[in-house]
Amino acid sequence: MKLFVSIFLLSFGYSNLVSGQSTYTQKFSVNSQLKVMIESPDNFMTLEIYNNANDSIQLLTNYNIFETDNPILCTVADYNFDGNKDFSLSYEHEGNTWFHIFLFNPLQKEFVRLYTPNSSKAMCYGFSNITIDSQKKRLLSTCKNEDNEVSTDVWIITADGTAEYAGKKK
Repeated sequence: MKLFVSIFLLSFGYSNLVSGQSTYTQKFSVNSQLKVMIESPDNFMTLEIYNNANDSIQLLTNYNIFETDNPILCTVADYNFDGNKDFSLSYEHEGNTWFHIFLFNPLQKEFVRLYTPNSSKAMCYGFSNITIDSQKKRLLSTCKNEDNEVSTDVWIITADGTAEYAGKKK
């Protein structure tokens, strides 16, 4: 099997692009006290997360990532602006890049999946083409519909780690 790994440095975090790889490993510091390693032995069907002492602290399964032949990108960033690093898995599908965001919960010392609540006002279903607006502490989710019309939803991540729809970007 061919292995292709590229590391990109981004202004808000860093990403690791994985294509054609069945086993994946990503190491990063959540904060000054905790370093983690994310490992996926089966092409992102499960994720096992280890702490500094190499103890398994969490197993994530069934997080509904699409079966895709497209590369899956793992991005480390502070998505909820709490000072701890979180991560996302993203992939292209039908002209949009879809994100599965996992927030670090410091009380539980685990990562928790961030979902978009059903909002009749939101134009994007889920998180798509995410932009982190650090200045206003919000996430922008931009999507194209079947007519190629572009919409941007604004999401605020609350202190309890839930996404709250805050309107459309104007």
